[in-house]
Amino acid sequence: MKKITALFLSFLFISACGGMSAPIGAEKRSSTLKVLLAAPQFTLPDKDDNAVKLRDYRGKVILLFFTATWCPHCRKAVPDLNALYENYRNKGFVILSIFVDDAEKVKTLAKTMNAVYPILIDDRSIMKKYGVIAIPEFLLIDRVGRITKRMRVGLTFDVKKELSGEIEDLL
Repeated sequence: MKKITALFLSFLFISACGGMSAPIGAEKRSSTLKVLLAAPQFTLPDKDDNAVKLRDYRGKVILLFFTATWCPHCRKAVPDLNALYENYRNKGFVILSIFVDDAEKVKTLAKTMNAVYPILIDDRSIMKKYGVIAIPEFLLIDRVGRITKRMRVGLTFDVKKELSGEIEDLL
């Protein structure tokens, strides 16, 4: 009877673990395999109303930066993001800043924030597609379009320190 109970409990445990699903960008792991999920494609307007497509950056390492005009921590990160972009852009790196805000507010802020990377405007549909639940949030995408890292960050996040090594590994 103990063997049957142990087998039954093992079956329940394996079934429960195998049935869990991961959000977009999460890694599924086994002892020897790391499966990365493909980044969902999108087209968004930039601050000048030009259409920007994620697929246009295929072959580059991409940092998606989900942000908002009301987020002081996001604005504080701009100089560090500018430095990352300038340091790695010639090696095939791009940052796409995705604002989940009213377009006019984004356009007004963009005039003063001095970002050297593209600023895109999302009606929250892409935010939902990527499973973004907090601002700021970063997603790192490799050269073939797979999400390699998701970072939901707080007050003490050092953008350059936390991301430089990851970016260099992908370049």
